Amino acid sequence: LHELGPALEVLDNRQVHLVTQSASDLNFTFVVDSEHGEQVVRKLHARLFERPAADPLFGPSWHEMFEGSESTG
Repeated sequence: LHELGPALEVLDNRQVHLVTQSASDLNFTFVVDSEHGEQVVRKLHARLFERPAADPLFGPSWHEMFEGSESTG
């Protein structure tokens, strides 16, 4: 749990109406005003799921594998 502190900084200056935690410590739920929801989710996702390049355990991300390979029509 101590590692969540930096990730939760995205909630700074936002009113959090409710926080819940699952018994298994795998889920947290935060209720914020709807106008802040999308921004908070994007920032939390970036903080929690960013990973260093060249991760041998998980391999390349979808974005790394397919960046620029989209057909133009």
